[in-house]
Amino acid sequence: MIYLDYAATHPMTPEALAAYAQAAALPGNPASVHAAGQAARERLEE
Repeated sequence: MIYLDYAATHPMTPEALAAYAQAAALPGNPASVHAAGQAARERLEE
């Protein structure tokens, strides 16, 4: 059987990859009260 689901294997656009890289730089939980969480929450609300 050959699996041809292009949506699952489609390469990311450079814009999407850049947005992901910025989000991954703030790994804190946005629901937390510590500084890393607050930074993630602020970024999420932008």
